[in-house]
Amino acid sequence: MKKKRKKILIALLGILLIGGIIYAFGKKEIFYGRFDFTFGSRGVIIYDNGRVYEDFELEEPNHKEKYKYFKTLSFKELKELKQKLKTTDKDEELKLYVIRLIYGVDEFDDLGNYKDKDQ
Repeated sequence: MKKKRKKILIALLGILLIGGIIYAFGKKEIFYGRFDFTFGSRGVIIYDNGRVYEDFELEEPNHKEKYKYFKTLSFKELKELKQKLKTTDKDEELKLYVIRLIYGVDEFDDLGNYKDKDQ
């Protein structure tokens, strides 16, 4: 009985180790951008698995980037983003597209809050 438990434990540890390696090294960054506003900035990293991470900084002179999970793009959104990355050369146009995609707005106000163009 002990040998069976030992084999199961080793198998589980192996699976966890392999899963961790795949997770750590398997994601590839497809977009990085920093969106500045009057009193700070929002940094955004998007990985090829659709996961979006954000670093929000508001008037912090010694700020160290610390990205936190924000959301996961749908398959359709990810496909459209990858197509946009291939076809767009203009950095500002791409940043505007990403702001609309991630936050659903056109710009941020002075404090980094979401702001529609109509406001």
